[in-house]
Amino acid sequence: MPPIPNRKNQIRSMWQLEVREGVFIHPAADVVQEMGNKGYDVAAAEELVAKGHQLYKIGQLHDLLLLISDINRLLRQAPLIHPERLAIPKTLEEIRKTWPKPPAARPPALDPHVYYDKVYGAWLGKCIGGAFGLPVEGWTHERIVAAYGEMRDYAVKPPETLNDDTGYGILLLHAIEEYGPDFTSEQLGREWVAHLPLEYTYTAEKIAIENMLRGILPPESGEVDNPYNWWIGGLMKGEVCGLLAPGRPELAAELAIRDGVIAHSGEGVYGEIFCAVLVSAAFYETDMRKLLETALSYIPPQSKLTEVVRQTMAWCAQADDWRIPMRKVYETYAKQYHWVHTFPNAAMAVIGLLFGRGDFEETLRITALCGLDTDTTASQVGALVGVILGESGIPAKWKDPLGDRVETYVEGFERMKIPKLAEITCQVEQLFR
Repeated sequence: MPPIPNRKNQIRSMWQLEVREGVFIHPAADVVQEMGNKGYDVAAAEELVAKGHQLYKIGQLHDLLLLISDINRLLRQAPLIHPERLAIPKTLEEIRKTWPKPPAARPPALDPHVYYDKVYGAWLGKCIGGAFGLPVEGWTHERIVAAYGEMRDYAVKPPETLNDDTGYGILLLHAIEEYGPDFTSEQLGREWVAHLPLEYTYTAEKIAIENMLRGILPPESGEVDNPYNWWIGGLMKGEVCGLLAPGRPELAAELAIRDGVIAHSGEGVYGEIFCAVLVSAAFYETDMRKLLETALSYIPPQSKLTEVVRQTMAWCAQADDWRIPMRKVYETYAKQYHWVHTFPNAAMAVIGLLFGRGDFEETLRITALCGLDTDTTASQVGALVGVILGESGIPAKWKDPLGDRVETYVEGFERMKIPKLAEITCQVEQLFR
């Protein structure tokens, strides 16, 4: 007979979970916050959250379980008082109308050896950034500095590459190999269901897979009962879309949308577009401000993400120290939104890119020192700078400890060599020519 689950622990985990040493998430309270940020009137649910913290503290778990049910009921009934926050382009056709006119001609094709070196650099930079930021994921700037100082090396030796940031890109490549360049979101979603163990998926992606198992397919899988669909999961998947579209931002954005709507909608998908276009444009451009402007031109101008990125860029332009805009982010976006949300993390990545000025170590270091979802933000900027520098331009100090390997939660792709990933990416890119 299998062991009987500990019901008390199950109830506790519905209210509070420790995801890293000393870093907690509060599922019920987090959903209330997110629904409020999307424009719903959650005042009644917020009152119950305060009561829930007290019930959790004193151990009245049966009452807490009933209270969680009441919170969910109130959220389902919550009126939308700011409909403009959700009245934003969502489909490819709607988003495409906001894009700039495509160039008259594609940029000249890269030499195959140069392209491979840049793709290899991007995968390596993504893996390095993820390993570098993982030990301080969810930490504040102050806590990181107190524990590890200025972060000029890996916090953990040897660095760990196993996280959830790389697996989705690998499955994107696999889906294109299986279904061709015209793959659909539904086909890619089936790859998630087939290869991603549910216990190693989180927030928006976990709900999307549960939806697909219930027959709710993309894009509805990213909408139905998915309050996390503006969180960072889209931002962490965009790099591979950009790698498959060197100098072709419209293709990078389209791939990002096809991938993004599986688990996200609206602003969450915009985060993936932002990341994808940054990487795509970096094959031909090295100026960080120009790259950011290019990426912004593929996001609907009325979006909140556009406001966040532009405001952060303005703060950076007015400062001579990256800590100044970082503190402004903590006082604004990081205070209003969850530390796993797209907005504050996109802001921290912008700070790292602008003050890192193309230097691999400085970009990673500044981004990670800013805190929040550090494995994702560091992997994003690592991939971008990796494209610019190529594998040959990344210092051995950061490459050698990884040993050219990456581990994933993806069944059938648990251990892969980074050069092999780069080779597969280059082969798949040929399908889009």
